[in-house]
Amino acid sequence: MNDQLQQWSVKYRPKTLNDLIIAEAQRAQVQDIFDRPERAHALLIAGPSGGGKTTCARLIATSITNNTPEDISERNIGDERGIDAMREMVSMSRYLPSNPKPKARRVFILDEVHALTGASASTLLKALEEPYPHVMWILCTDQPERLLPSVVNRCMTIPIRYPSADAMKALLLRVLKRENELQDLPVKDRVRLVRAVGEASEYVPRAALQLLQTAVGARGKFKTVKELIANAVVGASPTSDANKAISKIILGLLLSGKRDTIKPVLAAVSEQEGFTFLNRLLKTTTAVLLEVATGVRQNGAYFTIEAAGKLGVDLDMDRLAIIHGALAEAQARSTSFTVDARALLINACFEARNRIVALKVKS
Repeated sequence: MNDQLQQWSVKYRPKTLNDLIIAEAQRAQVQDIFDRPERAHALLIAGPSGGGKTTCARLIATSITNNTPEDISERNIGDERGIDAMREMVSMSRYLPSNPKPKARRVFILDEVHALTGASASTLLKALEEPYPHVMWILCTDQPERLLPSVVNRCMTIPIRYPSADAMKALLLRVLKRENELQDLPVKDRVRLVRAVGEASEYVPRAALQLLQTAVGARGKFKTVKELIANAVVGASPTSDANKAISKIILGLLLSGKRDTIKPVLAAVSEQEGFTFLNRLLKTTTAVLLEVATGVRQNGAYFTIEAAGKLGVDLDMDRLAIIHGALAEAQARSTSFTVDARALLINACFEARNRIVALKVKS
């Protein structure tokens, strides 16, 4: 494929552990699995969407199978969530790896594993309870709270989070250098651009690379760096700060369980911004759940434990799960920008609010 036509998010997908942008503690975890795969028969890689969970799983699989593709089976459980598909994988796990080396493994990567049906989850649990020594299961999810606790307890957890602002800046500057793009600009202008792209993408590597590539491709249309930066963050600027503030208020009000105050705030969301708000609220709710569950700060989120404290809101896991479930269902129904995502967002918020109010009354 011509490099000019290839997406940077694909071209610069990490190919080695050193390329992977993760915390040093998690890097050490992964390196230990590379060196001693027999120490774990199941991994749970949990983190927000676009943060590198599946890439991390593939790197581990490539390493412990000694780069034997036929010993790696990857399934998207969102598409294959039924009992028959799960039984087929468990049945396949009985067979020894084709690679004859002593430490070689067969690896099964289950992406979006939270989508398993009840019967399928039970089948997976049985495989984890009685593991074959030559098999490793790698479960990837951005919703670990939806997994059976008995499944989670049988896995070594590797929490993944979005990179820091400095790590994102370094990645984007490195890509620009390798592509020989914008090298005629002063360093300070390139830094301004990549910082703006990082913030606009909310520090999601995949989204940031796509945004940067789009900005570079449109450079010829703009006379100044300021115009180029403004174009790079279109959709997030100049209203991004206001939109984030509104999103914070919506999530805070939902968590508080107040009946009437959320309606005027939702009225501030325009029809054109409905899809963006829905995805932003779902993403930050996922990040908050991960932060509460793991204690690891999610850099891509703008609603944090500290922010909740300032709003006087308790981060109750039951309420977070209710909000997350309602938003996830709305997102699943909102498959494109042509649907009325704003109506779906409003309905999801009201549904979540009513369930939280009912929960308060019951308790």
